Amino acid sequence: MTKFDPEVEKRIANAIVFSQENPRLKLSKVAVQFVVLYNLFYRRLHGRAASNTHSGHNKALDATQDNALKAYINFLIYISLEPNLSTIQQASNSILRACGFTRILG
Repeated sequence: MTKFDPEVEKRIANAIVFSQENPRLKLSKVAVQFVVLYNLFYRRLHGRAASNTHSGHNKALDATQDNALKAYINFLIYISLEPNLSTIQQASNSILRACGFTRILG
């Protein structure tokens, strides 16, 4: 997977518009003209979204809750307690319960 580059995405958007205005042109020639990878251009043209539009996997906590969990882990390290998987799961579940969610992690 290629890294997201806004400049490349602009060129792809321009290439898509150009391709739709000139449907008889080969896609490979349009890709060369706009200096974009053919495979990437073809996928965007046929509805595949850019990689930055996908959400992360298994995201149960929002940014604020995630920061609270990180602060808790740092606190555990500060007081010389090793944060293990069980402790982190319990803390995450506690945060979710406090926010009114019924989802249980683990």
